[in-house]
Amino acid sequence: MRALGVPTRVVNGLVYSPEHKGFLYHTWAESLVDGGWRAVDPTFNQSQADATHIALVRGESLADLTPLVEWVGSTRIKVLEAR
Repeated sequence: MRALGVPTRVVNGLVYSPEHKGFLYHTWAESLVDGGWRAVDPTFNQSQADATHIALVRGESLADLTPLVEWVGSTRIKVLEAR
């Protein structure tokens, strides 16, 4: 999207994987579309990232990513119900 001139930022967080039966650390993008940030996930071929994406930090510099150190290895999520 950046190559097309669309403002785009990097998002790091968690995403649910049915294949792995749990949440994984993952990176996706948000692009500025019609005045709002739209989450897109090219890895999962989602033109609009689904609700299983949980953003933790936005940015791609080392300073942006440093807060993830506190999350990795210590975050636990339990899915109580899925519809």
